[in-house]
Amino acid sequence: MDLPRDREKPSIDRSLRRFLESKRVRFVSVNQGTAEQYALVYRMLRSKGRPIPTNDMWVAASALQHGLAVFTYDSHFEVLDGLISGNQLSIFEL
Repeated sequence: MDLPRDREKPSIDRSLRRFLESKRVRFVSVNQGTAEQYALVYRMLRSKGRPIPTNDMWVAASALQHGLAVFTYDSHFEVLDGLISGNQLSIFEL
């Protein structure tokens, strides 16, 4: 018996592959510079008393390092100085 998730998986896989192949998607490597930016993000959040999940700190560090914006529905990114984030395309310069 197929569960609904099993039937939807090929469609989700195709959608993910199409998204990842989009010209709007850019892969960046994590390196020493990212780790240094992570430390700055951590220190900034700690000084503000506004922690965010560890994975999101890595996302923020990578975006800041490479001058990228973050499209997200997580409002906690807004506390990071210098990071452009939001969930409306109008926020981003296209």
